[in-house]
Amino acid sequence: MSLAPVPGPPRPEPGPRGWDPEEIRRLLWHHPYLGLLSDDEQEALLQRARVVRVRRNGLLFAETEPCRAFYLQLSGRLKLAKHSPDGREQTLRVVDPGESFGEADALTGTHLAAGIALRSSRVLALPADFLRQALERGGPVAQALAATLAADAVRLGNLAAELSLLNVTARVARLLLTREDCLVGASGGLSQQEMASLAGTARQVVGRILRRLEEEGIIDLERGRIQVLDPARLAALAHWH
Repeated sequence: MSLAPVPGPPRPEPGPRGWDPEEIRRLLWHHPYLGLLSDDEQEALLQRARVVRVRRNGLLFAETEPCRAFYLQLSGRLKLAKHSPDGREQTLRVVDPGESFGEADALTGTHLAAGIALRSSRVLALPADFLRQALERGGPVAQALAATLAADAVRLGNLAAELSLLNVTARVARLLLTREDCLVGASGGLSQQEMASLAGTARQVVGRILRRLEEEGIIDLERGRIQVLDPARLAALAHWH
């Protein structure tokens, strides 16, 4: 159970098998390790998979609950987040279509963070035992899976370093430099609340920082869209080398 209440329906329901199998195969073919499976292996895996639909702000899984699957994002957008006892939230990752998530959870048997839909989403739930069997067999799939797990560990390590070593202005500046979805406004981009959760701060703080950056001529805010006017100064604020 999550340490803090999460908005949205308590649990999604598996959707009917009314999805386009070719769409899913295309995502599998372009995936770092699932794309290395043979056609027969992919088909066998799909026979054990199920599509789950999650409404916006809905909960796919809760922090610390048992994990029996890992996931491939088919559509929409989802975040992985941890919550403090007093309700504060830290987003660990934003997941977009074509990306998999939950591999470490599936291997350990416990969800390390809550999975919450930022947009109405469809995800493909894949059996956890596939990962264990792939690692046991070895070969290219196991090597690519290991590289994915290592990249996740590096990303979380970098996030921990940013949260502990950089001030909040630097963290917001890094978001603007590294995430294009911070710049596109309300039409599918990250909201200020979502930016705040990624930066480990409050929405009001992000708003004040953005207004100050605009006053200093570093960015321009127009109808929720952010345009970077001075990338060099923004990079200096981010301590970007």
